[in-house]
Amino acid sequence: MKAVSKYISPFTEQRNYFPNAHYLSKETFLENVGYRMSVLEHVLSDTEITTMQIEHIRVNAYPLYTHDDIDSLLDAALKCAEPEIASKWIRCINTAFWNVDINSFSEKINRLNAKYPYMIKNADDIQTYIEQSRFESKRMQEEWQTKDEIRQQKAEDKQRKIDKEIKKILKTNEIPADLFWNISNWLDSEGGHAVLSSPDLRESTGWKKLNENEKKSLIKLAFRFLNECEFQKSNVKSYNIPITIAQAFILMYYNDKNKFEMISESVWKKYGFELLKIPFNDFLELLAPVYDYFKINYTELAGQTILEVLDQELEKDHVWIISNWGNSLTDDIVNKIIKRIGKDDVTLDSQYSVLSSLAKFGFTDDVVVFLNGILTEDIIFEQRFFKHLGLLFNLSPQHSTKFILNRIKTDVEWGRSWVEAISGRDEYSLYNGSQKCRPEEIAEFYIWLEQEYPPSTQPEHEGVYSPGALDNIHFMKNHLLRHLSGSGEIGASEAIQKIISRYPDKEWLKDCLFEAEAAELNQKTSNISISDLKELSLSRSENKLLINNIYDLHRVVLDSLDDYQQYLQGDNPAVRDLWDTKNNPVPKNEEDLSDHIQRYLKFKLTSEMIVNREVAIRRKLYKEGKSGSIPDLLVQVANKNIGQLSLCIEVKCNWNDSAETAIKKQLIDKYMSGGTAHAGILLLGWFDCDKWGESDPRKKKVKDVWTDINSAESDLVKQAEAERNNGHFVSSKVIDCSIE
Repeated sequence: MKAVSKYISPFTEQRNYFPNAHYLSKETFLENVGYRMSVLEHVLSDTEITTMQIEHIRVNAYPLYTHDDIDSLLDAALKCAEPEIASKWIRCINTAFWNVDINSFSEKINRLNAKYPYMIKNADDIQTYIEQSRFESKRMQEEWQTKDEIRQQKAEDKQRKIDKEIKKILKTNEIPADLFWNISNWLDSEGGHAVLSSPDLRESTGWKKLNENEKKSLIKLAFRFLNECEFQKSNVKSYNIPITIAQAFILMYYNDKNKFEMISESVWKKYGFELLKIPFNDFLELLAPVYDYFKINYTELAGQTILEVLDQELEKDHVWIISNWGNSLTDDIVNKIIKRIGKDDVTLDSQYSVLSSLAKFGFTDDVVVFLNGILTEDIIFEQRFFKHLGLLFNLSPQHSTKFILNRIKTDVEWGRSWVEAISGRDEYSLYNGSQKCRPEEIAEFYIWLEQEYPPSTQPEHEGVYSPGALDNIHFMKNHLLRHLSGSGEIGASEAIQKIISRYPDKEWLKDCLFEAEAAELNQKTSNISISDLKELSLSRSENKLLINNIYDLHRVVLDSLDDYQQYLQGDNPAVRDLWDTKNNPVPKNEEDLSDHIQRYLKFKLTSEMIVNREVAIRRKLYKEGKSGSIPDLLVQVANKNIGQLSLCIEVKCNWNDSAETAIKKQLIDKYMSGGTAHAGILLLGWFDCDKWGESDPRKKKVKDVWTDINSAESDLVKQAEAERNNGHFVSSKVIDCSIE
């Protein structure tokens, strides 16, 4: 409720505030009237809420009240002792009265009217008002519908006239070539109004109305249009001419290839500029084969045309041509482009836009050479070149990281300015560039960022917000650690150890260290001797398991627990070992389940793996913690190739309410946080039996947390997945220990 009081906006937006709310269906949300009314009470208590916001609550994607809640709303208003808040409840009531049988609530309405006569009318007056309003609403709707039918009829008549005129022109023997311009504009008209068409006339509504002869006539007209008509080159902001030119080229390419190939070089020279100027990404795939034909057959002209489009786009300081046609660039064109953007009339923003686009299409070496040429020692650290230096850092970290690190350490003010300037989340941000550095350099960046931007500098936001530089920097800090932890790159664990040495009080860094060590181990190929391979191949034993890393160990243990489930409930079920069946059956305790699993794992796993029972894996939880953090089971494997790997298993039964939080509070916070366990499994034993003795107090608690075994399994899987996303290698396993 504290959160609701602070963040009421989601419930007071008009519609669809939660477009991706998969965690709670609207039906489930509406089922619990009591919760909704409690939340609504907090919302209405906010003195800043407006009348319009109150009305929006009912039409929100997750409405706190609907017309079905009239009775509850009336009760709340009658109980309210503060007139100001009561007026808000009554506002909710008034907005929910429509489509409600007022007579069913007349007694409460009249009581509320007697209490607040100036806020709400009596039941009879409300009924009369609603009936009058419904009548007036119906009259206005009918009037609007009549006008709309007349308007629609006029639009249809106008459109039929346009369609008829187009067909008439296309049947004419000698059609003026410039009429293609008019026809293409009106071919996609709607209701008698021309709309800006796509470059593909075949997708227009008018094309579908033409017969085959009329379509052929239009294709011929397109050919004549390109050959006979003359247009001045379109200006920076004009796209009508380019669209029409593209429509003519595309119509011929996809419908009459022979006619298309008859287009002369002079036509390509005249209109190639307009064709390549179209900036719409949705049509690039459609235009690509047309441009490929242009490039293959008129290579030099196509390259020159790209440079002409670039020249015009540089005037408006927004470059599309490279991002649109980068895949078609040749080395020669790229050299000319780079030479062009080096001129003084090109702004630094346009220059950066072209360079970053070229880099995306693989011309990295050309871009780096250019940047090294302009970023001379006297200007490289100037603020106007911040983005250029960031691009160089991304494309060539091996040559730029060292002097950038030295600069930010010796000139902190410059370092902060540069970091904040390129701290976004785009392709060439500081975050992406720093991940390409060596692990020890990433550690240096992280330490500097932590020093200059400690946790206390992280902004707090309410509701929807646009991330700023500080938000991005703290995002980057977290993800740099995650990168080090999960990359498996040699030296990553040493880099994290360097960070730990600088910040020894940050206990959670040890989790990152263990994850980094596991990832590094996973990347290493185990050196297996010939004798070991021979033993594995000759043994023909399922128990001979090859463990190279913590992931192998985790998989083997989970597979063994799957077998354990079959052992309990199979053809010769062993599950009764876990129940006391002398009288009315009751389950044995958690320790008995742990012992049972330990014996099975010792039997199942190879002799080179050690299954320990009740081993203290660390002396203290934190500096102030107690010694002896003890997991129920600790599975260890060690040899000369991989060192020692450890996996802890925490065993809970479904009557133990701590099972709900055990993944976080026990597996992670106790056994994996700074201990020697590299991974963990929460094992939940699910006990159920119709004849379970009622005198056993545990029976009453079995469904306090989860109602059934499926919901328990689903919840624990989600918890484990969330913790893995936070960098903790944990999983869950539910074992059915039920008997009939």
